[in-house]
Amino acid sequence: MKNRAAMLFQPEESARFLREVADFGLRVASKGYVVASLHIDYTFWGSWRLEIWEGDLAVRFLWDSRDRFLCISSSLKVGFSGPNQWREVSTTQICRYENDEHFQFVEEFLAQILPRRSAT
Repeated sequence: MKNRAAMLFQPEESARFLREVADFGLRVASKGYVVASLHIDYTFWGSWRLEIWEGDLAVRFLWDSRDRFLCISSSLKVGFSGPNQWREVSTTQICRYENDEHFQFVEEFLAQILPRRSAT
């Protein structure tokens, strides 16, 4: 994303970013994953957090757009309680934000750890 600071607080840019991340969440859900939460923070350089739940496993992806880091954590869920013991799985720096590489990375990671879901 070019000159992100100059575009901050522009209504058109905010709407575009919201659609882009929401479309990503819908794309992930359409592949059979349970999107437990999707938090979008336009004012924090366009960052987002996505949680996927599968059985007793939860996987969280946190995109830090300012520094271009994608952090992946996982946690077990017990009964009906949500995940509460997050452990870092991976942190990856992704340089080509404008090519949606961060979204592609998440989708490929999910296909590797939950392969039976990606066949949909």
